[in-house]
Amino acid sequence: MGIAKLVIGILSISAMLAVSFAIISLLVVLIKRTADKDSH
Repeated sequence: MGIAKLVIGILSISAMLAVSFAIISLLVVLIKRTADKDSH
């Protein structure tokens, strides 16, 4: 049971990291788009 909890913890942490990375990448794309609009 300890191993199962450890695997679940690792999966949840990796899922949280993936979600945060996706949000950051989306923010970067939005910032780049607005910067391009301002330059043009």
